[in-house]
Formats: sequence, structure tokens, C-alpha cells
Amino acid sequence: MLGRVEGTSLQPVRGDLFAALRPVGAPLPLSSVTLLPPVRPASIVVVHSNGVLRLKPSTAVIGPGAPVLMPDGVRTVEAHACRAAVIGRTLPVGISGSLGHVLGETAMCDVVAPERAALLDGGGYDSFCPLGPWIRSGADDELLAAVAKASAVLTLYPGDVVAVRTGAMVVVSAGDQIRTEITGIGVLKNPVMDGARNE
Repeated sequence: MLGRVEGTSLQPVRGDLFAALRPVGAPLPLSSVTLLPPVRPASIVVVHSNGVLRLKPSTAVIGPGAPVLMPDGVRTVEAHACRAAVIGRTLPVGISGSLGHVLGETAMCDVVAPERAALLDGGGYDSFCPLGPWIRSGADDELLAAVAKASAVLTLYPGDVVAVRTGAMVVVSAGDQIRTEITGIGVLKNPVMDGARNE
């Protein structure tokens, strides 16, 4: 179900997230619903301050409240707070991005296991990309510049995410909680848990 946040309520809506949405039914208390990631991106691009681009797989995406699972044998990971632009219209490679191609902004946490840097720079594990809690319309010049850098390399499709780190980073381990707060968007909270996986 799609919904529009209105204060402490969630208004259910129908339609296309990237086109027109219309309200259906009565608003629900926000506290009574489980939030999923606001989008399921095919491509997640983290644009670093030095211009380096790093890709995270779509399988890394989780929503608010979902656990970040520690890879087997890893004791700590870095959690980097990010602001993320959500693409609203297809942006072909080589075409400069504009606000017209961006649906809005959301919060993201770029989780990285530096000791596993040889495996997708340590950031490609399942659950290593918390996203949400919702999308706010608009994007500033920093995010638009990041979108332009990403679109110079690959085509971006509706729902894809281009993120920039805010500079806030914490080192966490199993039993901790990651709190990613972006002004004007909200707080994304994710517990950290042990979780062996095949490598």
C-alpha cells in the first residue's frame, strides 16, 4: 500500500508513485502501520565528496525498523548518514540531471564493513542500505549535482537512488541501533543484529 504522511496519520493512496496518486479510504494512525522502503531501486549510487561513485546492490535495501545484519566474522561496521535523491523520470546516460527528473529526497544509511572492502567495497551486503522513512518533494543543488555525476556514467530509472553522505558516521556492532536523522525528512532507525550469510 502507498500512503501520504499527514502529520501523525498516513493517508492511503492509489496510483503511480511517479505520476498521479489519489486518496482512498480513511487515514490511518502512523503508529499502526509498518513502513517499508519508500522505493525499491534497481540502482543505488553513493557519490563521495571526491567524486568517486560507488554502487550498492538492490538487495541491500531495507526499510525503517528492519535489522541490519552483521556478516559472519565481522564485529563492527560503519554507518554513514546520507541524503538521497529518488529519481522520478528516466535520466539517460550523458544527459544532465535537473529537478524535473527527481521525485524527491529521503534518508539513507550507507552501511560499510571496511574489513571486507574487497567485496563491493564492503557495502554490498544484504541489509546494508536502510532507506526511508518517506520521500519529501524537492532536492537541493548538492543532490542535483550528485545526480548529474551519476547520470554521466549510467542511465537512472524511476525509483533509483543517488546519495551523498552528510558527514555523520558511527561505528556499530550487534545489539546497537543505527539512527539516521535528516532534517525535514525524519528519523530512520534500524537495529543491528548478528546474521551469518553465505559469502
